[in-house]
Amino acid sequence: MNSTNYAETELRTLIKKVLARNPNGLTFDYLRNELEEIEMIYVDGTKLRKIIAEMIREGTICKEPSPQLKKFVLKLCKQLNK
Repeated sequence: MNSTNYAETELRTLIKKVLARNPNGLTFDYLRNELEEIEMIYVDGTKLRKIIAEMIREGTICKEPSPQLKKFVLKLCKQLNK
């Protein structure tokens, strides 16, 4: 595994950790702020959007509209345990 894949794997883990702490969901901007301010990780916005889009396609993250915020929020998808 090269360092880019390792870094992306670690970033995916941190994204899941941040979203798990916020079950009501976070907007992209709030997620990015949490990563930067609390987890002390800076990620290029384009790269972060790409990773989030992949996680949405994989079913790890769900994107839902928030009537209060009038924006989409990102949440961990509920996984079915079989």
